[in-house]
Amino acid sequence: MAEAFDEWTIGKVPEGYHNYFAEWGERDLIDFIHRDRNHPSIVLWSAGNEIGEQTTPDGVQVLRKLVDVFHRETRLGR
Repeated sequence: MAEAFDEWTIGKVPEGYHNYFAEWGERDLIDFIHRDRNHPSIVLWSAGNEIGEQTTPDGVQVLRKLVDVFHRETRLGR
């Protein structure tokens, strides 16, 4: 499994990635996918782990956007 994020918009620590997620999250996810999409050991993608906001309405919207990026960037032939 390849895990992209440990936090999205709500931080776990003061200087965490949440400070950059809005500006860099999609670009970093695309680069992450392109780097690993042909790696033989990657059989599962994760948009995040232990992210508290994932069950909130805003978190669901963030997750939908990330899943859309995963689907778009992992299509065969890209």
